[in-house]
Amino acid sequence: MNRCIFIGNMTKDPELRFVPASGMAVCKFGLALNDGYGDKKTVSYINCVAFAKTAEAIANYTSKGSKVAIESRVQTGSYDKKDGSGKVYTTDFIIDKIEFLSKQETGNTPSGNSFVPSNDEDVFNPVDPGEDIPF
Repeated sequence: MNRCIFIGNMTKDPELRFVPASGMAVCKFGLALNDGYGDKKTVSYINCVAFAKTAEAIANYTSKGSKVAIESRVQTGSYDKKDGSGKVYTTDFIIDKIEFLSKQETGNTPSGNSFVPSNDEDVFNPVDPGEDIPF
């Protein structure tokens, strides 16, 4: 099974391009993933790629620093360096689903498989500490 789920912040603005032959949208961006806390906090950086409508939504509704949740699959590859000095090995995460977790300044909400909470919407329902938890 090749499934990966991450929540992180975008390290740069997404790069949207279109494949000349088919016109399909391709969006690439980096994602910073935090792990641990305090002195044991670490950050991992991954490369993400999205296609078609998902790519266009990412380009339209996110920017550097945006928090997103992605469901993806890992894809490895390689290519020869332009100067002929060897191979470069790549690891990319191909996005299947994305949720936009940052609040939007403009109030625009993308449609489809995306979610943007409004500024006044409480995403979490607090639990009363005196209340019995049903599990």
